[in-house]
Amino acid sequence: MPKTKDSEMEQFEKDLLQSIGEMKRGEHAVVHTPAQMEARKRGRPAGSVKESPKVATTIRIDADVLVALKESGPGWQTRVNDALRKFIATGHSTAIPDTKKSQLAAAYQAITVEIDHALERQAETLETLRKQLTETNEAVKAMESLAIKQRKSTSTT
Repeated sequence: MPKTKDSEMEQFEKDLLQSIGEMKRGEHAVVHTPAQMEARKRGRPAGSVKESPKVATTIRIDADVLVALKESGPGWQTRVNDALRKFIATGHSTAIPDTKKSQLAAAYQAITVEIDHALERQAETLETLRKQLTETNEAVKAMESLAIKQRKSTSTT
């Protein structure tokens, strides 16, 4: 009696042989498409290690706020963390000392002041040059007028 296989068992054998072949070739890693990466849920993947891991804490907030946050779905704690980080980054809080940020702000302020002074000096220099040019133009006109008068007086005599 010949052995007949049902289609489900045949597909299982094909898949199993394909998997074994991939393992032998070292192709056992999962390949993610952009759509799969986009669909991935928020949060830290299992087994990952961050350079600065999050710290568990207790915070007291209004009950209705907590309900609304939890109802916003999975990842609500990450969204709260992101919102707090944005709040701090916009300068609303100085609770977290950020040396580099304050150094950059001080450098920016110093550069801005220096640029303002340089622009004021340039404006003063430009005004001085305009005055000198006006005076020079007036002197040239006066000399031309004088030269014309001299030519007329020498040509009539």
